[in-house]
Amino acid sequence: MWVASDVGPGGRVSQGQVLSELEVQVAMPTLTRRALAAAVLAVALGLPGSFAEAQTAGLASPPVFSNLGHAYVVFMGGSLDEFEAVVVANGASRAWAQDATGQLVVLAIGGPAFVNDRFRAAFPAGFAGATAIVLTRASQPTIAGTTPTPAPPTVGSWTTTQAPSGVTSSSAEWIAVAAPDGKTILANVIRPDGAGPHPVVVLLHGQSGFSTDFLDLGEEIADAGNVVLVGCWFAGNYDGASDPDVPTPVTLPEGIPCPDGPTLKAVTSTAAIDDVAALVVAAKTLSGVRSDRVGLVGNSRGSIVGLLTGAASTESIQAIVAIGGAPPGGPLLAAQITEAVLLLQGDADSVVPVVNAQSLEAGLIALGRTVESHYYPNHGHGILFDTPLHADAVTRTTTFLSAQLGD
Repeated sequence: MWVASDVGPGGRVSQGQVLSELEVQVAMPTLTRRALAAAVLAVALGLPGSFAEAQTAGLASPPVFSNLGHAYVVFMGGSLDEFEAVVVANGASRAWAQDATGQLVVLAIGGPAFVNDRFRAAFPAGFAGATAIVLTRASQPTIAGTTPTPAPPTVGSWTTTQAPSGVTSSSAEWIAVAAPDGKTILANVIRPDGAGPHPVVVLLHGQSGFSTDFLDLGEEIADAGNVVLVGCWFAGNYDGASDPDVPTPVTLPEGIPCPDGPTLKAVTSTAAIDDVAALVVAAKTLSGVRSDRVGLVGNSRGSIVGLLTGAASTESIQAIVAIGGAPPGGPLLAAQITEAVLLLQGDADSVVPVVNAQSLEAGLIALGRTVESHYYPNHGHGILFDTPLHADAVTRTTTFLSAQLGD
């Protein structure tokens, strides 16, 4: 279960609490959006006791490199020599950090002096405390006489494919999107009337998984003038009310099989963000879309990862609709979200506490971001499909998208 913190009277975060956390952020070194988001995730995941207790070879936790060779970690502090030793010990050839002016600088192990001199000039005293950095994995040498492994498809690239057997959609346009780790995201493209170009919306299902319910929802969002890409961003169907970290697999009559899809990952994992980002990349390259008008709509688990994608992904997104879910750490996460946000949630939600959304909303308001919300009185987690509120939630969603993605 999620743990909410810094809740003021009446279940809301007070303005003073938000500002005190923001003051702490100002005192921190300026970080990249994704590196700071990685630090946010580390806090949200609840590292035991303190960063020092979780420390591994000078890092808060061991680096997990993506298939592109990047890892987002927290260096625990130390001199430049200690920093370089940590980079090497963790199998990296480069380390990126931001200097006091916000410029990204790199330390290249064995690299030219004119590159590393700039890094050393930026951090002459090293790092006084925990600092978010990005590591690039050292390349593996090619062994003579072996055949190099073919490079996997570029993440986010796509090819046309057939509709899954027995699945009926209003659109016969199906694509297979290359995802990290050699996985494939099966996705349906649903288009509005008219030649376009139209805004494009990526629709993320919740913990219950890919299903015809989301094809139907995609059609409703498309009817409002959007091209909608709805795909299997993780394989399998799961009990939506079970433990989000170890959910129970289920068989749903409306479920759509996608065995080649990404594996289900921890809800606050940066790897899950990479899977969603692959869908965003694909959406921008569809015909008849405006790549500068991109929205994310997520339900439940998709809502949480959609917000984290907006905070951490380098892909440009203009609007996020989060239905039934927000991660903890709202004020800190708010500092990384520049997209317009709509939060829809039942105030009696027993799966994802409503205070998570309220905390994020308060942080966004304090920073002057564009944010709207509606909390349904006396309603729980399933406001989108399990209650009579479906039509209202869809109307609020499409109205918000039209306002944020239209000219």
